[in-house]
Amino acid sequence: MLSDVEHVRRRPGMYIGDSGSHGLHHLFLAKLAGTASGSVDC
Repeated sequence: MLSDVEHVRRRPGMYIGDSGSHGLHHLFLAKLAGTASGSVDC
């Protein structure tokens, strides 16, 4: 059984849709949105 980190490393497409530049852009925007919503909740 794979740990959470190993699973994401082996199958990044399941989480970000793509492992190319489009997927990395999506991951960055998701992280940015999470950070922004976290700062508003304080």
